[in-house]
Amino acid sequence: MFLVNSGVSVAKSPRGATEIDFEIQAVKFSPKRPDGRFYSATVIYGGLWGLAGVWDSASPGAAGALAVGAFDAYRWLTSEWASGPTPQMEVIVTVSASDGNQYLGRATNVYYVADSDALLYAPPPVLYNIPVRGGE
Repeated sequence: MFLVNSGVSVAKSPRGATEIDFEIQAVKFSPKRPDGRFYSATVIYGGLWGLAGVWDSASPGAAGALAVGAFDAYRWLTSEWASGPTPQMEVIVTVSASDGNQYLGRATNVYYVADSDALLYAPPPVLYNIPVRGGE
């Protein structure tokens, strides 16, 4: 109101204006979804076979060094995974810029949500209409 009262021309939808829209969608994962980890039984068996061979034909120290090296390799291969349970929700955020006729840009990103924060992304509660009588 201050701008209008001061004589400034204020338009509700000026020609050529860029509009920014946000769309947020919370998605709950299925309970037994795959997490993308791959454990090869062949590699594990081969490693154990190799350890047995080293243990039988070499010193226990060499077998121990190989076992520690295998453990370090396992830790390195699985280090990209976060510790703890996999979150059960993700939030998809889409930001769009348009000029009314066409999209100028659009970006979508996906973020995991901590299970303890899931209520922050729940849909709003249903509102109730309360009839009001006046003038009586």
